[in-house]
Amino acid sequence: MPRKARPRTSHLYHAPILEPDATLWDAQREVNVLERRLANEQAALETWQRRLAVRTAWEHTHSGPTQLPLLRQECAATHARCLALQEEITRARGRVRALLAP
Repeated sequence: MPRKARPRTSHLYHAPILEPDATLWDAQREVNVLERRLANEQAALETWQRRLAVRTAWEHTHSGPTQLPLLRQECAATHARCLALQEEITRARGRVRALLAP
């Protein structure tokens, strides 16, 4: 009689199967949404910083009205939104860890 390739193990060695929990799913979804929003804000920040660098170089060689204060203000506002989203992600991940804790 052929032997089985894998010996049977006790149920004690298997990881517990978590029941699908709506609150856990919602918390994980919130983290995912916040991370996507953060990635979008970081891309916007890179764009504003690039525009600021190009405009600064252009205004050093040309005279006329300046747009630097507005560009700096947009960079600062976008950076503040990125920091706020990072804080929200940290709190949301903490909620997920609390829900996953036994």
